[in-house]
Amino acid sequence: MPPKVKTALAPEPMATQPEDTQSVTESEKERPTKKKKKSVKANAKSSKKSRKRRPSKVTLVKNAIAQKMLVHPQQVQQFLEALDSVALEFLKTKNMFRLNFLTVRLRTIPAREASQVRRFGKDIFVKALPERRTLRLTASNSLKQLCK
Repeated sequence: MPPKVKTALAPEPMATQPEDTQSVTESEKERPTKKKKKSVKANAKSSKKSRKRRPSKVTLVKNAIAQKMLVHPQQVQQFLEALDSVALEFLKTKNMFRLNFLTVRLRTIPAREASQVRRFGKDIFVKALPERRTLRLTASNSLKQLCK
């Protein structure tokens, strides 16, 4: 069998459709054309692109502060980043960071050794836990009164 060789010539159109467009009957004109159904994935992708996403709460807070202070939101972002680094430094050194309306304390929970403890009349084996750190946030009284 000889090898198949692709030809450079384009195939000629088949004569199944009439070349004269005026000869189409009235019934064919009235018939609605069928739309192709999109797959579920295609619908999800198109809906994600066209749907506006809700801005994050951080963005909403930044924009509110920027409007209140009449500055650009990027300057508010720089301020918040500086405040973040200062708060982290204070928490590492003094275990406490205080603002006018909020106090943040770093609480260290000591490690626990594995042992048996008697509770409710039964001996319970307690697992060992490493040292943990948690943050405690307390609002000032003025902020509490504003929220009431």
